[in-house]
Amino acid sequence: MSGKFLVVLAVAAFIRATQAMPAELVAVMLENQEKCIAMAGSDEGYQQMLGSIQMARTCVLNQLDVQQLQIDAMQLAQGSRKPFFDKYCPKFNESVSCFDDTFEGIAKCSGDDVDKVKALLKSMTHGLLDLACQNDGQLFFDARKPGFKDCMIQLKEHGAQECKLSNSTTETLISRYGEHQCRELDDTKECLKRKIDECDAPRIFDIVQVVFNAISKANDCKQYTTLGEIPSNNIDGTVSEN
Repeated sequence: MSGKFLVVLAVAAFIRATQAMPAELVAVMLENQEKCIAMAGSDEGYQQMLGSIQMARTCVLNQLDVQQLQIDAMQLAQGSRKPFFDKYCPKFNESVSCFDDTFEGIAKCSGDDVDKVKALLKSMTHGLLDLACQNDGQLFFDARKPGFKDCMIQLKEHGAQECKLSNSTTETLISRYGEHQCRELDDTKECLKRKIDECDAPRIFDIVQVVFNAISKANDCKQYTTLGEIPSNNIDGTVSEN
């Protein structure tokens, strides 16, 4: 199960569950159905993922006033961003628990240690939310810049192959990481940094850092590599500088 597949499903689940139609998330799952079943040896995880979406959405809607959130978001341009992010970022982090069943289903798809992969997915999600909330949501505004989208496209088209995102680093099961995989993880991260530097969209590397830090920490890679970590003030403390 590739790291990309795990992250896409975890983050997409949180975003789509706050909206009226989870159809796009289901589409992502359908596209990866065969991979899930092949890795796990059964469709248990896949079925759990599909079945969890509506429950996760209901849970989020019970915790968040989505209509008010949308109203407040529309008013961001008219005043300070701080009140909005101070109000909603803690709620976003609390809502991550709504996806426990989804994370567990994804973890079962990996064919790996379910508890360990589930914890990794939660760590990544909290880390990405905390990153999005830093500096009063500056990442959302940086992502609107033309260079950000262009760089993302370049990474998708060329970065995965050139930086070996599809090699043993991301395909190796999480619980089987050793020195070789940790060093490859470090090399892949540095390769992505060079690619991102070329297209001048540094905030994308912040996202990469959160994901790679979580994988590195879950596998105690610090003992093998010089993988850099960014300081974080995560609510759950899962992605932070040791």
